[in-house]
Amino acid sequence: MVEKVSEKSGLTICQSENALNGIIDSIFEELKTGDVRLMGVGTFAVAGRQERNPRTGEAIEIKPRRVPIIRAGSILKREVNQGNQG
Repeated sequence: MVEKVSEKSGLTICQSENALNGIIDSIFEELKTGDVRLMGVGTFAVAGRQERNPRTGEAIEIKPRRVPIIRAGSILKREVNQGNQG
């Protein structure tokens, strides 16, 4: 990924790596307080998830886990589907 960013942006490998790391760190920080929306790419969010007994499906009384979720945006979906066409 770093090499692709370098090629497309004209940045050096080191600059590209720093930029990507900065973006990823920023996404992680923002997810602690809310959603992160990247227009056309998607939305990164954190949702609460309650644990369940695998045998009964019944909710278990423990601290709910927070799990990251990603909802793909329209441009991302289109690009992925165009890549699948032979």
